Amino acid sequence: MSEVQPDSPRQDGLLSQIAELSEQETRVHRLLVAAGQQLEERQGAVDASVAAAHGDGAGRPGETSEPRDGNTIGNSATAAPNTYEGLVERVRDLAAGVSPPGSVILVVSRGDPKLLEIQERTAWHFPRGDRGVYAGYYPATSAVAIAHLKELHGKGANYLVFPRTAFWWLDHYRELTDYLENGCRRAWRDDSCAIYELIAGQETDGRTSTSNWLAELILDGESHASNGSAGGHNGVKELP
Repeated sequence: MSEVQPDSPRQDGLLSQIAELSEQETRVHRLLVAAGQQLEERQGAVDASVAAAHGDGAGRPGETSEPRDGNTIGNSATAAPNTYEGLVERVRDLAAGVSPPGSVILVVSRGDPKLLEIQERTAWHFPRGDRGVYAGYYPATSAVAIAHLKELHGKGANYLVFPRTAFWWLDHYRELTDYLENGCRRAWRDDSCAIYELIAGQETDGRTSTSNWLAELILDGESHASNGSAGGHNGVKELP
C-alpha cells in the first residue's frame, strides 16, 4: 500500500495566507494605536483651549493633583499648560523635581528631543531603539512594553514619564498600567504628566524622599501653616 503524500503546494499556500494575515493584523494594530494617540492629542488641545477660555488651566476650581504618597498641591501649581511648549517645559521640571541628579529617565513620546532636555539627568525615549534613539513604533502588546521597560531598567533607567500627550498608553496598555501601579512607585500625577519610579516591589513614601522637592515644599508649607505663620512657603508660588 502506497503512503498518502501531503499536499505540499496547498500547505504552502495556507502558510503564506496565514503569514499575510498576521502582517495585516500587525499593520492594523499600529494604525489603531497611532489613531488613538492622535485622538488623545486632539482632545488635549481641546481641553487646553476650553480651560484657557475659562481662565482655569487645571479644569474644575479647586482641583488638586494626588500622587500616591498623599501629597497635594493647589490649583495654580497644577494648571495644565495651554501650549505644547509649555507642557514640555513643565514635564521636564516635574521629572527633575521628583528624581535625584544623575537619574536615567524614560520619556514616552514620538521622538521629540526637547522632552529629553532634563537638567542634570539622562533621558531616553521610550520605546528606545538599539542605537539609543526613538524606536519609531509602539509596542504590539503590554507584555512587549513591560519586557522593554525591564530591559531598559536593567540598563540603568529608574523613572518612566508619561506626558499628557501619552496618557492614552495607560488606557491602551492596561497590563502595563497594572504593572506600574502595583510593582513600581507613582512619583507624580497631574494633568501634565504621570511619573513612575522603577523600583519593582518597593512602595515608598515620597514625603521622606530627599530628592522630592515637591514633597519637601509642601511639608514646609504645612509646617508654616500649623505654626500660624502668615508668610513663608505656601506650596504653590515657589514651584518652577
